[in-house]
Amino acid sequence: MTNVRQWRTLTSNLRKVLDELPSPSEREESVQAINELVTVLGDLGSAFGAMPTSEEASKAKESLAKLESIVNRNPILRASSNGKTAKPRAATNGNKPIKQTPSYPEEVVTQTLADLDKMPETAMRSELEDGKKFTNSFLKAMLIHLGRRPPSKGVRVEMVEQLVATLINRRTYRGLSGERW
Repeated sequence: MTNVRQWRTLTSNLRKVLDELPSPSEREESVQAINELVTVLGDLGSAFGAMPTSEEASKAKESLAKLESIVNRNPILRASSNGKTAKPRAATNGNKPIKQTPSYPEEVVTQTLADLDKMPETAMRSELEDGKKFTNSFLKAMLIHLGRRPPSKGVRVEMVEQLVATLINRRTYRGLSGERW
């Protein structure tokens, strides 16, 4: 008797399962929905695979910091990144304005800078350090012409260093951009 009961239970369960099977159109819709889900999950997996890791992001941040420091140190790059030319700015908010030096003709300053720019670094440095040829006020005038702020104490060594660094940086920038110096 137990075999008969088990047989009836089995056939009853089979009928219920057969009654619940989907129609052909429902089956096609289900298969299509599953295929779309697989495609979406594949795309999502590809997107996550292409996403940079935190290590790569930290390296990119370090590179950006280095680039910013280079741009901030180079007056030409700093001026070009702002879209402006490097010119001295008037102080605001109660700061002292840049102290004006005795004026020198613009042509003289420009020609002197052009002559210096043609010299090697050591020759340029020794030429600028000659106190008889270049006075402190003329050094300040050249710095202002280049868009640099002269040192507040007007120390000659600092002004010479700023001028040499600025002229070498300009020369390097022109060389990188393909211009001839």
